[in-house]
Amino acid sequence: MLSLVLGAAGLPAEGQAIALIASVDRIREMMSTAVNVLGDAVIAVHIAKKEDELDLEKYYALPEKIGIHDSGQVDFHSED
Repeated sequence: MLSLVLGAAGLPAEGQAIALIASVDRIREMMSTAVNVLGDAVIAVHIAKKEDELDLEKYYALPEKIGIHDSGQVDFHSED
């Protein structure tokens, strides 16, 4: 598929060009996925808050529960 797009754009479709574009595209795709997941999470919380479906007590207790303190320090210990 990528070689067809490169050919249609008048660019060389040799192995090195495809490998370079594919490696850069992989990184771009990972960043795009991270942005999409973050956006979905933010919108879900926003809508839940607007609809009064968000339990604020649990929402604000979560950072403490997973080991993030007000100072920004993170505890990496497991509670077994």
